[in-house]
Amino acid sequence: MKPEYPFKYLAQEKSGDMYVTVKYAIFRITYSDKKVTLLSGKATNSGGGYRDSNLLKSLYYELYDLMFIGPQTLIVTDAWNSRLRLVDIKSDKVTTLATVSAPYSLFLADNILYLGQKQKIQQIKCKSVTSGFL
Repeated sequence: MKPEYPFKYLAQEKSGDMYVTVKYAIFRITYSDKKVTLLSGKATNSGGGYRDSNLLKSLYYELYDLMFIGPQTLIVTDAWNSRLRLVDIKSDKVTTLATVSAPYSLFLADNILYLGQKQKIQQIKCKSVTSGFL
């Protein structure tokens, strides 16, 4: 399965595998065989949605940035749902981490999550990002 649109952002594991966001889905590109697989969401342009569930049943609406915050754990910006979503690959689970207005880009440094929004950058102090607590 290949994405219909060019990806927006990517995150890379130590293994070399990459994860990219494309509209309503997250895809994994394996380094060893260059295979593209759907990790989470919908791989079509038929519209987004919102659902926390397992990886393949979860729905997103206009994904932008994503980043690893721990082994097999991603944060993604679900812009049109105004949410930060936690994607736990190992436990096959997507949950809402926070509700924020128009999240687009992410950067984590010294337990502070910098969130790029329309015309501003918000700083969120984190107790433990990897466990889902901001």
